[in-house]
Amino acid sequence: MTGPGEPRFPARDLLEAVDRDRDRLAQCLHDSLCQSLCAVALQSDSLCRALQGEPRAEALARDVRQSLLRLHELMLGLRQPGHEENSLAELLRRSVEGLAREGSCEFRLAGSPQPLGQEETFHLFRIAQAALGNARHHASSAKILVSLSF
Repeated sequence: MTGPGEPRFPARDLLEAVDRDRDRLAQCLHDSLCQSLCAVALQSDSLCRALQGEPRAEALARDVRQSLLRLHELMLGLRQPGHEENSLAELLRRSVEGLAREGSCEFRLAGSPQPLGQEETFHLFRIAQAALGNARHHASSAKILVSLSF
């Protein structure tokens, strides 16, 4: 936002409004759909224990967990990356960190990170997020490598 006496840039105001809406939408998804899916995940896990070895119950539990992971990815994609305080390398490292816990993703940095403008950092980060999401959902690989070279 601009302060008193600062020039106004309508495009920047629009981007800030879009970012606020993205944050609000992510919070709404977390507070409603995510909570409901967590409850369904707990119930499906309980069903698996009760029906020991029933393939349909196990498939249901797996599908619910995958849906919950996709919802979390969606919410992360909607939220502001905090690019004002972080380099592109740091944003990518943190984004990959959550996926790395599953053993499915690795981040590599080559060279010394160079400073980028906020807008460039934001757009490059969003592009990387989209590519990472596409790789996870559409590729048949056991591991995804995110590499940033300077």
